[in-house]
Amino acid sequence: MKVSTLSVDPISNLPVVLLTGGAAALVGADCSEDDDGDDGEVLPVAIGLGEVSAIAAELGCIELERPTTHRLMAALLERTGAQVEEICIHALSGATLYAHIHLRLVDGSSVVQDSRPSDALVLALLSGADIQVSRRVLEQLGAAGVGGHGCALPPALVDPDELGEGDGEPFGKWKM
Repeated sequence: MKVSTLSVDPISNLPVVLLTGGAAALVGADCSEDDDGDDGEVLPVAIGLGEVSAIAAELGCIELERPTTHRLMAALLERTGAQVEEICIHALSGATLYAHIHLRLVDGSSVVQDSRPSDALVLALLSGADIQVSRRVLEQLGAAGVGGHGCALPPALVDPDELGEGDGEPFGKWKM
């Protein structure tokens, strides 16, 4: 999947990032096996204010005078030779999403680190890593009809054009 836009949940006024993607980014239940998906799927993920700023800076190609915490973390990984291979939003428990950051170390070994989805998404943007979402999470969110973190969001598995409420604009009410 990819980060499509930043927005605000129209009901709760919480910041969200909208992930969109196709079959290549939607993977099996544990993020390890390919699974066919729908190219129009949308996943709204609630994020904190710190992550909003970091994602906005990355999407807008804004150079900041001092490194943010996320840029510092990415720089430290790079300087030690570690690479972020991908991030995977792999689980949903109640209203909380869980993510893993998959790292390749300098010796070639792999490490998987537990992470908040918002932090993992920022690292994926900074490193150019793939963003994966497990099929199980998408199915759970579709069945529940809400986005992560208890946001009052529309169903997570919708066509992006449907979010425009008939105004012909994708993400209509979700625009910043």
